Order: sequence, then C-alpha cells, then structure tokens
Amino acid sequence: MLRSIIFSLAFFNHTPAATSISSYLPPPYYNCSINNTYEPNSTYNTNLETLLSWLSSDATNTSQIYSTSIVEGSTSSDTIYGLFMCTIGDGDPNCKDCVINSAKVIKKLYPMAKEAMLWADNCFMRYSNHYFFTTVEEIPKLIFMNEQDYGGQVGQFNSILWETMDYVIFITANAPSGIMKYGYKLENITAKQMLYAMGYCILYLSYDNCCWCLSDAIAEIPTSCCRAKIGGRVIYPTCGVRYELYPFYHSMASAKHS
Repeated sequence: MLRSIIFSLAFFNHTPAATSISSYLPPPYYNCSINNTYEPNSTYNTNLETLLSWLSSDATNTSQIYSTSIVEGSTSSDTIYGLFMCTIGDGDPNCKDCVINSAKVIKKLYPMAKEAMLWADNCFMRYSNHYFFTTVEEIPKLIFMNEQDYGGQVGQFNSILWETMDYVIFITANAPSGIMKYGYKLENITAKQMLYAMGYCILYLSYDNCCWCLSDAIAEIPTSCCRAKIGGRVIYPTCGVRYELYPFYHSMASAKHS
C-alpha cells in the first residue's frame, strides 16, 4: 500500500481531488494562493487565459518542459509567467492530454488566484505573477512512500541508497543544456536485486541551484519520507527525486548497470 504526505505553505490551500490513494501521484493535487488575487475583468485575467492557451497549444506527446510569459498591460503586476513539465524519461503518450486538461482545471479550482500549481498523473503546471524559473522552491512539496519495509539488511540498503542518490545529484545537475535536467542510476543491492533512482530539476536552474534543490529533497528520505522503505518520491516545485526496486521508466528497464 502506498501512502502520501502533503506539506503546504500557510498562504496556499491544498485540496486533493480524491481521498483514496492508489498510486504515487493521484491526480490532481493543487496549490493556489488565496491572498494574491486579481479582478475578474482585469488585464491579468486576460493574460492568464492567453497563457493557458499557449501552454496547451505547445504541449506534445514528446514534450518535457515548456515555459512562457506574457507582459501585456500597463503595469508590471499584469505580467504572468507559466510552465508545464511532463513525465521525465520516455515521452509519455499522455503528456499532451495531461497539459490540456490541466489548463482547463487549474483556473477553475481557484478562479481569482494570481498563482497556482497543479500536479496530475503525467504533468505539472504552474503560473504566477512572480518570476520563478531560476529560483529554488521547496514549498509546497509532495512526499510519497511505499509502506513496505526493506526486508534485507537495512544498513547496507541505506548505504547503497545514499551513495546512489549522491551520484544522481551529479548526473542530473550536469545534464546537457536545452532539455529538462534529469538523470538516473541503477545499482545492485544484491545479486538479484536492483535499485533504480532518478532525479530532475527544471531546465532553468543553475548547476549549484539544481544540486541544492536535489540535496534538500534527498535529505527528506530518512526524515519525513521513506526511511528503510523500498520506494519513495519527493517532489518540489523546481526538482524531484525518486527511488524504487523496479524500473519506473521504460528506459531504465533496458539500461545497463554502470
């Protein structure tokens, strides 16, 4: 059985769409600012409608991440920034539909909010009146864990997990520019058991900021997340990490241990 733990800022309101947890990311989770709002007939509302339309039209089934901004209006307070990210790794065939559906849903959840985030099964969407593309943000966060304890030597498992996650930071932060920063690592736990680990940062984070974000996410594993569990996932607005005892992306299944 999988369990989720959600932490939110006080000025964000979190409401899960479903009460039953049946997967690592039950759709959708959303956070919206309730103290930062706009008027219904304002320029910001018009810009938001345009932004969501642009995000939807630029989504494809091979997209990983896309961002844009709209600066129409007489004041800087009318400017809006937005992005979407889709499942990292193999080009999920549901990426386009996920983005389009998220664009329809996100504004309806809090129709007057100037900033909002939505996590769905295959994608993440965000918009804000603040520039957020290059800033490390760790709140709100989603934490998921597999409730099953590791059945072997826990000390050895934890040691391999931490070493593997440290390497994931390195390869993720050094990912080629121009695409979403992500990397994964396979490591033997026993002769018959493999650990699969992955990390990602949004494209716009610097090397140092990506390392910082991932390090903090990994630090959640032995504390608020998944100590001695066989799987876990920590998701921040700007990065995320995950580990399992099975390949959770197709490319992992065919990858060779290195």
